[in-house]
Amino acid sequence: MMLPLSIWAPFGKEAWDTGRKAIESGAFVFVHTPEDRAFIDLKLYGSKQARRALVRLCNAHPLTPAHQVQLTHMYIHAFVNGALDQILSAQQPPSW
Repeated sequence: MMLPLSIWAPFGKEAWDTGRKAIESGAFVFVHTPEDRAFIDLKLYGSKQARRALVRLCNAHPLTPAHQVQLTHMYIHAFVNGALDQILSAQQPPSW
């Protein structure tokens, strides 16, 4: 059974916004290392955020284990892309 748009769309937006805020606030600092673990560390940080968000969502909606896995995957993906978008937008020179 597919989840309704009213559940996954706001969850994805929350993930995107949380990723952007993590970078903007300095809660996560994207630092390149010789091992180049920054992307892996960002995904790990996002997975911790996803776990917290999923607990809140499960309290409001009955979700199957399959739905929980799908939402966790989507949250991490949106979180990472939101964070990377914030990094790139901060690096852009102003357009005159």
